[in-house]
Amino acid sequence: MSIFTYENYTSAVKNWAAIKSNYSEIQKIISPEQVFILSREQIEWFDKENEAETYFRADIGVWENKLVLILTPRTNAGDVKTLENYELIS
Repeated sequence: MSIFTYENYTSAVKNWAAIKSNYSEIQKIISPEQVFILSREQIEWFDKENEAETYFRADIGVWENKLVLILTPRTNAGDVKTLENYELIS
């Protein structure tokens, strides 16, 4: 588990957008054995930060040349909530 900034979040999402249509690049960052496991603490953090009651969001990004899952709480309006730190799962 790692926590990173809004700037890191946007950078990781942009990195994924830049390579997601290039199969050769995807092969470099995705391990067939990779599994994302969320801890109880991460789920509790997400539940506390997420204002939207009926849905949630998790984004895929590329950080330090690895595919990562980023927990991105939503506002009541459904927008990504701007926070100082986000939960990163790799």
